[in-house]
Amino acid sequence: MGLLKGQSALEFLSTYSFAILIVTLVITMAALYVGFPKSILPPLCSFYSGLTCTDQVLAYNSLSGGARLLVFGTDAEPGIINISTFNAVLNYQNSTTSGCTPKELTAGQPFYCIANFSFVPSNSVTYTGVMKIAANYCAPSPNNISTANCIASNSVFYGGGLRLTPSVFTMPPNIIQNKSSQSYYYIPIKITNSQDISVPSEFQQMITFLPDNALFQSYEASNLGNIRFYEGGSELPSWCEANCSSSAAGNALFWVKLANPINPLANVTIDMRILSNSVNYDGVFAGENPTKSSQYAQFDNGAAVFNYYNNFEGSTVSSSFLQYVPSGASVTQDNGISINTGTASAAGLVLQNAYNPPFIYDVYIASQSGGAESGGTALQTGNAPTSLGYDFNEWTGSIGEGTLQTGMSGTQNIDLQVIVPGVDGQTWLSSTSQAYYKNYTKSSATSGDLVLPSRIYPSLGVYCCSGSNLMTINWIRIRDYPPNGAMPAVAFGALQHFT
Repeated sequence: MGLLKGQSALEFLSTYSFAILIVTLVITMAALYVGFPKSILPPLCSFYSGLTCTDQVLAYNSLSGGARLLVFGTDAEPGIINISTFNAVLNYQNSTTSGCTPKELTAGQPFYCIANFSFVPSNSVTYTGVMKIAANYCAPSPNNISTANCIASNSVFYGGGLRLTPSVFTMPPNIIQNKSSQSYYYIPIKITNSQDISVPSEFQQMITFLPDNALFQSYEASNLGNIRFYEGGSELPSWCEANCSSSAAGNALFWVKLANPINPLANVTIDMRILSNSVNYDGVFAGENPTKSSQYAQFDNGAAVFNYYNNFEGSTVSSSFLQYVPSGASVTQDNGISINTGTASAAGLVLQNAYNPPFIYDVYIASQSGGAESGGTALQTGNAPTSLGYDFNEWTGSIGEGTLQTGMSGTQNIDLQVIVPGVDGQTWLSSTSQAYYKNYTKSSATSGDLVLPSRIYPSLGVYCCSGSNLMTINWIRIRDYPPNGAMPAVAFGALQHFT
């Protein structure tokens, strides 16, 4: 009996000793893994649902003295996402300023988000944390994903996890933050709101350099790519539109997106920094008109500045437009959009996302030829080619009304027609008031034939009776309407040096 018990004990030990060994090894490895430094853990960049993270970069921002996080992603939703805010936390520290470009996403569209931090990143530290995008999601209709009326809000959230170490080597060339010393020249710019209503936050402020600003010309880069705008310690998105060669070239024109509102009859001061003239646009915070660079839209960040922006880069027309292309007509995109009526009488594009009035809709018309030359822009009551609207065209200077599909006829002649080439704009202020802009010179109209809708759909095209009409447009945008129509005044201070 004793031998049997001893044999059973040996069998038990031989049978289970291997299992015990495995358990011991697992516990040991787990303890070692917990003890490993976090720096050997694999990088992590993942949205929990709806969006796909494709890359992440954390780098030192020499201009602010802190860290800058870039997250690159792709929209994996079938509908439209309209981003409101982006925030990130790394090692329990919240981002100070942040945002995403572009803000409106359709299925498969790439995007990137930036978050700035006050801490100085260390190569010896692994940073972990979370990120969150607040947005509005518009489900697609059965036939067209772009027919949704997608207004930015915080109705949905897209969260994700982050783990990374600082690096600059994987950052795409046009996103690399230009390095410069902490020594720079700057000029205070006072922006004054003379109206009895506030300038809204994220307002697009026009800033022009007159020839008498040439005192800092010797410090500028040849394309003004070393100019940056700051409010406090935060960089403001800026976009050079015209005369981007010198402040003394005659009204060099920048648009700057202000971060904060300006109270009625009040003013704010921002700084225009002039960095080393070896610094160029980064295409993120500082950018330029798509036609100004040797490669079309190389440094174009218009989507970060304006409420809506499209430079028609590449060869595929965005799904954010409904195309009206009847038989005989054509719409082609090749770093710009060309609308040719051919044997038809009208053709064009209608933006499927609507905007709350008032706003200013600007279009840069590069060329127009042939036919009756009735091409231009329109503000419509709906997002279909059959929707009523007011158009602004080159045909005898008339402001027309009607639809893109059936034609818009002139009902008021205010001796005005779109300028080609040039920036042409329009706004719809009330049911009895409209305004039109030729290179920012305003003319008013008072038609009351159409009722102002709560949401307006911009369009562009040839609107009537114009066989063989060819119109080419480089970019379009939507920007805020200034308080009572008056752009806040800009006053330059004295050149100063910061070291």
